Amino acid sequence: MTPPSQADSPLETVANPVAPTMADAFALLSNETRLAILLSLWEASAPYNEGSALSFAELRKRVGMQDGSQFTYHLDKLVGTFVRRTDDGYRLRGTGRAIVWAVIEGVGVESPQFEASELDEPCPYCGGSTVLRYEDAHLLVTCTECEGRFSIEGFPPGIVLLQTFSPAGLTGRTPEEILEAATVQRHHRHAMLFEGVCPRCAGSVASTLFWCGVHDPATGAVCRACGRRDRFLVRFTCAVCEDGAQLPLSRAVVLHPVTKAFYYDCVTDEEFRVADFDGVPSIWEAVRGHRPELASEDPVRISVTVSCDGDELHLTVDESATVVGVST
Repeated sequence: MTPPSQADSPLETVANPVAPTMADAFALLSNETRLAILLSLWEASAPYNEGSALSFAELRKRVGMQDGSQFTYHLDKLVGTFVRRTDDGYRLRGTGRAIVWAVIEGVGVESPQFEASELDEPCPYCGGSTVLRYEDAHLLVTCTECEGRFSIEGFPPGIVLLQTFSPAGLTGRTPEEILEAATVQRHHRHAMLFEGVCPRCAGSVASTLFWCGVHDPATGAVCRACGRRDRFLVRFTCAVCEDGAQLPLSRAVVLHPVTKAFYYDCVTDEEFRVADFDGVPSIWEAVRGHRPELASEDPVRISVTVSCDGDELHLTVDESATVVGVST
């Protein structure tokens, strides 16, 4: 990053070296009237309703601004970037709708409250009782009796599941329905990441392999060095929005078509319809028994053995978490 100039605004100083257009876009939103225009257009819009555009007079009335010239000035600033001017009035562009959605995603519409709820599902590691919690825009399942799957400072101990989840997803759902919605969301998010597409912005996603050098898999417990049960992780990073995620290699290989086909051949349809904590049907119960091992460091190769009803599938993964070899 270039040294900041004393003449630059703080916004320009930060944004220009990274993405110059970001400074202009953020500057357009630094006014209450413009934000009110976006919100008014969002409230008026309706899916599949072509008649939801607002005329200049109606939009100005909704915003409640008396000074017509000032209102025109602010509206014109938004047109082209966040607002579309049409023959029948003004509509939100996709970018404008994304701004409103970002607020809804972050704080919700009704700011629903959520109390920790005990689940019927036992801990997959010790069989103890589990609790569903919601903290800091994250959905958590924690075990009350063991260390869970990993630990993160600032969150309760015994984490079995930790997932970013919008407050909007809590609205109108029971704890069981919330967990089910999170399962569906997580499954599709992981599938997109595995295919190299960012679930947030559709940008290009790169994947890299990470493993703990002092991990002792024989203990079957949370490693004191890395704070996880899983030694091998796949880390995903979007090249555009820099959103990131990581998941165990044993979970990532489940998404590979060869692995899916392997499981489909050895389970019944009834088994397939049940879901577990990992967001994959109960036929993937063996995911907890996947055996990833470091086969080579130069080049990096990880062997993962997948088993089901006595049959085994062997996958070889490289440093980018790409499956480069399959055998049975």
